[in-house]
Amino acid sequence: MSALATPSSIYHLLLPHPHQAALLLIADQGSWALPTVTPSEPHFGVVAHLNQTVQTTFGLDVVTLCCLGDDWQPGAEMINSVYELENLTPDNRHPAGTRWVLQDEVADLRLGTPEHRPHLDDWFRERRDGRPATRRPWAQPGWFQDTCAWIEAQLELRGTILTGPIRQLRNWERSTLLEVPTGRGRLYYKAAPPPLAQEGTLLRWLAQHFPGEVAEVVALDEARGGFLMQDLQAVPLHDTRDLAQYEQAARRYGEMQRALVGQVPGLPDFTCTALADQVDWLLTTLAQRSISVGTHATWSACGFRAHT
Repeated sequence: MSALATPSSIYHLLLPHPHQAALLLIADQGSWALPTVTPSEPHFGVVAHLNQTVQTTFGLDVVTLCCLGDDWQPGAEMINSVYELENLTPDNRHPAGTRWVLQDEVADLRLGTPEHRPHLDDWFRERRDGRPATRRPWAQPGWFQDTCAWIEAQLELRGTILTGPIRQLRNWERSTLLEVPTGRGRLYYKAAPPPLAQEGTLLRWLAQHFPGEVAEVVALDEARGGFLMQDLQAVPLHDTRDLAQYEQAARRYGEMQRALVGQVPGLPDFTCTALADQVDWLLTTLAQRSISVGTHATWSACGFRAHT
């Protein structure tokens, strides 16, 4: 395979029963297998197509919780990833050729892919004992519905109504992004972990300085580290091949940054000087966790200190 070729992917899905501790398995030539989806997007965090494919193929309404891992290796031509979903379907329907499997039935089932058995065992254990506390909030069951309720309450306060279902666009470690169609245009809800959770506050501050050039923040969701914003109705740079537009955007970003020199909106300080102060803490933490940083990483850290 060419070094620049993009490997193919298959997503294997932990798709739960909406009301009980059971997973959907598909009959597969005398054995049983997890449902699969062939992704149409290269980025593992883009999940709208995944949710839509499950709805179209299996007739189930779902949101994606997280990617649990993959079998990627250098030079691989195929990558198998395992995703955990949340089933929002109100009843226990399942398509022909599938069945809901309980925990005490798993051990006796012949799996077409034995490597998936640990994922099934882990899912049932976490369903009983709870998900790991290290998981992002949006990777926990119930978060999506709670957040949708908050969004609907914010719209009601502003005399705005939903004109369609709230749609999950992205869901990964760095953030989650929801699309919210309303009678006053499209909105987006975004949440991120600390310190990225300050993005809503920063955008609101920037919009005061550059109205029309920064998305308007409709509401801050401090409890979840998220915010609701108006669609900027601009054309994303990745949708154009016009180099002049990239140059114009880069130039304007520079102008905006220079205009704000010396102005701090009460946000965490992540300038190079402030980050340099964290280098010793980072290296100490890595050493305590027995993670080798290597001579190159050590040299880079020293160089970073020297140039700040």
